[in-house]
Amino acid sequence: MLRGKGYFIWQIENCASDAATLVSRAVDAGLGHVIIKIADGSNIYPMNDPDGSREKLTAESIKGLRNAGIEVWGWQFVYGANPGPEDQAKRLVQRMHALGLEGVCISTQHLANNRWTAENAQVYMDTLVNMLARAGIGNPQLALSSYRIPSQQPDFPFDDFMLFCQVAMPECYWIAKNGGDP
Repeated sequence: MLRGKGYFIWQIENCASDAATLVSRAVDAGLGHVIIKIADGSNIYPMNDPDGSREKLTAESIKGLRNAGIEVWGWQFVYGANPGPEDQAKRLVQRMHALGLEGVCISTQHLANNRWTAENAQVYMDTLVNMLARAGIGNPQLALSSYRIPSQQPDFPFDDFMLFCQVAMPECYWIAKNGGDP
């Protein structure tokens, strides 16, 4: 289970040019965990990485963070029905296996043209859990990160995702108002 202060990393190449620098910054910040984006829908993340440098940075950073005693999870943004929920779950399991991760955060919300239904959420989560078991990823830690204002998405199928998740990580933002403190 995640402990202490942690960061989500979306674009790893914008955090550091090499794994040693990224690890040093995480250690200096006193982080207990880091959650790195590893998939986007049914796509590998980082996307558009023709020379493989961002993928290499991701893998080296995961190894370095672990060696520094920092727990590392992956995260995936998932979309409602398009691409298909099964394809999205398969991609996440593939990435978890390839990167040796035992914990992931599923980041999702209703999008204007691609809303989640209870059925799609159930298909995604059933596929994910079944594939994790077949891949030999035992007792994976799963978290859900949902839209920052749940009252604006009252029909989002939270329960269908959370049935399989051990952790809820709702999005939280610091927003400065009137030029004051966040």
